[in-house]
Amino acid sequence: MVFTADELRNLPARRGSIGIVGLRRAAREVSRMVQSFGARLREQRERKTISLIAISEQTKIKPSLLEALERDDVSHWPTGIFRRAFIRAYASAIELDPDVVVREFLEKYPTRTRPLRRCPRSSPARSAPTRRGLPCACGS
Repeated sequence: MVFTADELRNLPARRGSIGIVGLRRAAREVSRMVQSFGARLREQRERKTISLIAISEQTKIKPSLLEALERDDVSHWPTGIFRRAFIRAYASAIELDPDVVVREFLEKYPTRTRPLRRCPRSSPARSAPTRRGLPCACGS
């Protein structure tokens, strides 16, 4: 016999029936695994009855970025340390463990690194700064 997660959650509990309790626990885990990262964050925020505007004011993160995160769209999110700081602040605002949430976020959305640009100069030994005053990736 195969049960859906909802059916398992609604099974009647019986005294001494460890099997049903175990099935319920498994059903909760299955439903958690099926939910997306953003949906779990949104669910926690709604459970705590915190609005996105309140989180935005507290964390200084744009509401549009928070909405996108809850839809699992991180295409407009900043990269690097800002990304981790934003996730940490959001997790704290909805009373989740920031370290766990950041770790899970980075597993789901690994940070992409851009390759260093090539030095346009023919002689990389030169140490003159580039047009913007910053050295090239080759160290010149």
